[in-house]
Amino acid sequence: MKKSFLALLVSSVFLLSACDEKENRTEATEIKQTEQTQQTTQAPETVQPSEKVETSKLNAETITLFEKGKSVDLDESTEHKFNPAEPFFLSVQAPKTGVQWLDNLLLIEAAKFILPVDQDKPFPFTVVQTNLKASLEAALATYYDEYAKEINESLVEMKKFDIEAGDATEQNWQPSPMMTSQYFNLESKFLDQQRNIATFFFYFENYTGGAHGWHNGVTVNADLDRQSLISVEDLFGKEENSNKAVKALLWESYKNYHWALTQEFAKDSNEPAPSREKFEAEFKENAFIQPEDLYISNSFQFTKEGVMFSYPPYAIGSYAEGQIELLVEWKDIQPLLTKEYQGLAEYEFKPIPKE
Repeated sequence: MKKSFLALLVSSVFLLSACDEKENRTEATEIKQTEQTQQTTQAPETVQPSEKVETSKLNAETITLFEKGKSVDLDESTEHKFNPAEPFFLSVQAPKTGVQWLDNLLLIEAAKFILPVDQDKPFPFTVVQTNLKASLEAALATYYDEYAKEINESLVEMKKFDIEAGDATEQNWQPSPMMTSQYFNLESKFLDQQRNIATFFFYFENYTGGAHGWHNGVTVNADLDRQSLISVEDLFGKEENSNKAVKALLWESYKNYHWALTQEFAKDSNEPAPSREKFEAEFKENAFIQPEDLYISNSFQFTKEGVMFSYPPYAIGSYAEGQIELLVEWKDIQPLLTKEYQGLAEYEFKPIPKE
């Protein structure tokens, strides 16, 4: 999730305080808003019949949409010669299937991880745009130059501050490793295709200073018949009762996730596990979020067992917990699916990998 550079500078360089998980809970709201705009369903476009045939069996590769700068580990940054012309690393990958409308959708999804998204306005790039790839490359290049300018301007201010404070001289001043190790990296891959459903995965990680970076894995599903990405609204409709029922199922899955962790911790520490009743009481009081805060994630994957919803750090758990996945089994979720997707439970989706 991107913040303004100056805000990050204040919080991660001058303050240099350890992350307080309770304070970080406010990030959950920002993450929810970001996810809701991250995946935008595009209007179906008209394609030639030959292109429709190609989607019967996709063959995908991964391409690099944009890359500039050098990736530097924080521990190695003191040995890295800082280059003001390329002060940070930016790399953006996207899947390529050879099906134009689908590739354009995936290019746009990739770009949204980096380019600013105004929740009150349509994303300025569309699936039917001419020369979309070149336009996105140009936009990413502009983003790189603007962010690089902010970094260099901030370094000038930091140098001035350190010299005036007597912490450095003009000759021996060195930029902070947290400033010279910044990066935004997006990897992507094609996961699977079952009938008309093609599934792709994006993994985004960045570091912009502070105690640690941030990461998020996002799964997107394309309906090859409708020629669009599948949204939460596509799956469950707009009915409030339907969405409430899905959230209730997710909350039960969320509790079961933590119940399993409690059992595992008790086993590893050779301590008696609490009763389910005691666990429920304590969980209600101490949970990272409350039921009303749980949202239906736009990042979901169809599996043999059911629908797996994925949440990034801080959304429904602490940073230390990492990405959290909540499974809702087919027997529970199928009745809530829209008519168009009622048959998904019969597809031969892959089972959840065993750890």
